[in-house]
Amino acid sequence: MNGTDANDAALDADNDGLTNLQEYKNGTNPNIADSDNDGMSDGWEVNNKLNPNDAADATLDLDNDGLTNLQEMQNNTNPNNSDSDNDGMEDNWELQNGFDPVTNDVNLDANSNNVPDKWEKHYGITDLTADSDGDGLTNLQEYQQQTNPNKADTDGDGINDNVDTNSTTPDGWDDVDGPKINLELKNNK
Repeated sequence: MNGTDANDAALDADNDGLTNLQEYKNGTNPNIADSDNDGMSDGWEVNNKLNPNDAADATLDLDNDGLTNLQEMQNNTNPNNSDSDNDGMEDNWELQNGFDPVTNDVNLDANSNNVPDKWEKHYGITDLTADSDGDGLTNLQEYQQQTNPNKADTDGDGINDNVDTNSTTPDGWDDVDGPKINLELKNNK
């Protein structure tokens, strides 16, 4: 930095996304991209409301999605939003199941069978003609009727899905690991 050059304030000597003036205001080193040496650049930390002078924030999980702030940076996800792409599935779940947590790909159907890949992966379905839960409905019918292909009685009312006229859930996903639905509310009406 050149103390006699006013234009120096707008430069980013360490390419961390903060100008020299911003580095000064945040108390970070304008010549080191990661002042606290926590693996996250100063600019990324400031832009995501973290402290670029506190290495401990790298291990925190502000949005409770199972990813540390450092992992959020490494995966280009938002450490302040558990579902960075707003597709109904938390970032960590998408990463664990081979999906992209920054692309809203909830309706992706790579095999062109008219069933979203996330639904198939979520329930472990590889054959839509099979009846995984033995309730008389194929897995494809379970998807079409928005019932769980691994539970013969999706809504837990004692009547199997193939007979029950009211066994569907609003979105067909009935657990907390994928898109959210609260069956307790449905079952306690």
